[in-house]
Amino acid sequence: MLVILLALSLAVGVSLAACGDGHEGSETVTQGNLTAQVTWESSRRNDTVYASLTLTARIPGAMGAPDELVTLHCVGTLTPIRTPSPTPTPTPGTIDDKLAMYGVKLTENWLDEHKDSVFVAVQLVGDAFARARKIGETSASAFKAVYGKVHIGWGNCSECLGNGGYTYGYQSKGDYYLIRFVSLSDPGLYANYKLRQVNNVIHELGHLFNHVMDRAPENLLTNDTDPYKEGYNELLVRGTDRNFHYGFASSLNERVWVQNPSNLPTEVFADQFLGWVCNKWEIDSKGNLTDAGAARSDWMIKNMTEWLKP
Repeated sequence: MLVILLALSLAVGVSLAACGDGHEGSETVTQGNLTAQVTWESSRRNDTVYASLTLTARIPGAMGAPDELVTLHCVGTLTPIRTPSPTPTPTPGTIDDKLAMYGVKLTENWLDEHKDSVFVAVQLVGDAFARARKIGETSASAFKAVYGKVHIGWGNCSECLGNGGYTYGYQSKGDYYLIRFVSLSDPGLYANYKLRQVNNVIHELGHLFNHVMDRAPENLLTNDTDPYKEGYNELLVRGTDRNFHYGFASSLNERVWVQNPSNLPTEVFADQFLGWVCNKWEIDSKGNLTDAGAARSDWMIKNMTEWLKP
């Protein structure tokens, strides 16, 4: 009996592996001095396989006795265990879809390459907010928590006045913040045009942060660059020499890490916001922050941490 069960187990293992939609066949199985002939047929209905299996085994006789021929017939069903496929998380397709996750809507006619630069900037700002807030948010969640809804328009910017963009601030009629651009860095003029485009958008988002915070960043920087006020730090003062860096990662005349060389506190803060988001400041020949670079970095880290507390 033990030998018969062994033969049956071996045969079933071989036969059921071949079961499927409307299969039939025959196979000879040998295990030591045991030989079994297995035939099977199967059919499938919905998710159930109906199998019919016949096993004929020749059992060697013991002590010179004649071999014994045993035939077994089995009929049964096999219902596969299916592991449910996880429901995929929808992935936004277009750049507009991706921006919508951040609460950002582009209005008017944007070129795709400009849309991409806006998205890169928005993502970098969201990443910086999430790191500073330290509550396990996604980039998009942190961005929306700070800004709410943001519309970024193209063209028709009466306040740009020769600049590429302008931040209008909160629009109560539509319950959103508004930024408008009339231009972004031209690929035909600058090899690093993409970086300039992204930095321009981050700079305007710095202005927007100033609006969201009811101009607290601008006011604090005004205080801390006034020699007659407590908190004054001369390293935070941005002069007018266009060849100097004043702590920023590029000189005033390069328009890369200084998007607007004005020494007005609102513009200085927007450029510091850019430096903070990307952690880019003036360094010396050994790669260390200059005193002015360290002063701006420390000022931003300290105050942005406070302003961004959930």
